[in-house]
Amino acid sequence: MDAYELLKPGGAKTGVFACGKCGLLRSWNNTTAKPANIPPEDHAAQDGHIRTEAERCCRPKVCTDCGGVNESKSWTICEPCRVKHDTRRERARFEKARHLTPAEYGGPVMEPNDRFHMDLGAFEDHYADADPEDGTRPEYVWACRPVKFCIDLRGHVLDHVHEDAADQIDEAGLKELDAFEKQWWEKYGVESWEIDYSRAVVLNAKE
Repeated sequence: MDAYELLKPGGAKTGVFACGKCGLLRSWNNTTAKPANIPPEDHAAQDGHIRTEAERCCRPKVCTDCGGVNESKSWTICEPCRVKHDTRRERARFEKARHLTPAEYGGPVMEPNDRFHMDLGAFEDHYADADPEDGTRPEYVWACRPVKFCIDLRGHVLDHVHEDAADQIDEAGLKELDAFEKQWWEKYGVESWEIDYSRAVVLNAKE
């Protein structure tokens, strides 16, 4: 913002522009955003483009939803609008899901704010001792489903040998490796949990 061009002694133009707030310099030679419709010989158009870039630097972004100031460097909408979007999406998921009572579910649960508990008992214990900063107790939690983690052992082996090494292992050998991997993961595989948005446990539901 408040962009200005650096000048040579005597006032000659340089084509280098600075942001008036942070001082970051920009020129046609060091920009990666060169519009294809500006020809190499059109220095006036080049200067205009770079000045515009410098002017945009440090200028408050505008939220594409509400038109207010957006302080996020990575989102196109401001935080209040993101909260509204997330709330609507969460509500739509809940209304679409099958609603269970606590008696109908006994596995791990995830709160709408992504806080995980191994079961409803752990959830209740958390809020029995919770600080006010932990937020209010939600009216529902999401059920979870198990996820088995494994690695692609075949790909890992072939990626860590020299280029032609794979030619020394025939298809029978690779299938034997696949069978070993499957058997090993079934016996020792790591199990985790992910949200099951098809089921919501309503905590104040009547048994």
